Amino acid sequence: GGKTFAELEIISEFHTPRIFQNGNSFNVNGINPDRMYPCPHIALDKSDGPYAGTAYAAWTANGIESIGNKGMDVFYSYKRPGGTWTSPKQVHDVDDATSQFYSSVAVSGRGEVVVAWYDQRNGPQNTHYRMAVSRNGGESFGTSFELSTAPTNFPSIGNQNNGFGIGEYNQIMTTDYYAIPVWADGRKNNGDIDLYAATVNLETSSVDDYRLVEDKLSLLGVYPNPVNGNSVAVEFKTEEPVTADLIVTSMTGEVVLELGEMQLQPGVSTINVDVSNLASGSYRLVAQTSIGAVSASLVKIKD
Repeated sequence: GGKTFAELEIISEFHTPRIFQNGNSFNVNGINPDRMYPCPHIALDKSDGPYAGTAYAAWTANGIESIGNKGMDVFYSYKRPGGTWTSPKQVHDVDDATSQFYSSVAVSGRGEVVVAWYDQRNGPQNTHYRMAVSRNGGESFGTSFELSTAPTNFPSIGNQNNGFGIGEYNQIMTTDYYAIPVWADGRKNNGDIDLYAATVNLETSSVDDYRLVEDKLSLLGVYPNPVNGNSVAVEFKTEEPVTADLIVTSMTGEVVLELGEMQLQPGVSTINVDVSNLASGSYRLVAQTSIGAVSASLVKIKD
């Protein structure tokens, strides 16, 4: 309970430009090298699954035993109960000169390991926030996917704050079935930064919704719900005029109905949408906008 600590253990060696300024150090475009930390995060599997008690660590480096000659990478290691820390491996599914950095790690209530990070595989001007899931106790990770729906121009942020760039304060929360990553997003590409959060369905590795942490857009409700008729009323609240693209998805994230674009005005708006073509079942109604996406569950029953 924190009264004493076990003997110190080394998880891994690592190299970062901030600590090693000589040799083939690599700087991330848009971030001051003095701000490029390894950012270690650690999480514990508290489930009752086959890997219960395993500890996971993830961090940023551009080399392990020696300075790398390419970009920054996200590495991870794990330790089973009674075991030792494994040799580090890369989380992400690219191995080139681009940078992946500032990771965070969490473990769901069922034992899935989730890691998220900033990813510049498409260049610094097209940085996205991505996530990957391991379902086998860290033996491997599945293909990563984007959480952000628009790119961030990292150099534009650094130009506005004397090269500081974006900080490393990202985090993921998990439940049994969902991950909720939070990150700083500069999609306006004018140097301004906003906080975004997403809700990720861990059964399908699909993003159910994403939103600004600020309450600029809300989906207040769907009425009636369950619906046994041909239409429902959807109530929104927004602080600015915005165009919303409405879709209906299955619970696994597949688009089953496109409802088109709707114009939302500041304040509370109510829009009637036609759901006559939906079969009976459970769905999610999603509104995608330039300032985020919001969603609500929708249940269709027979007339």
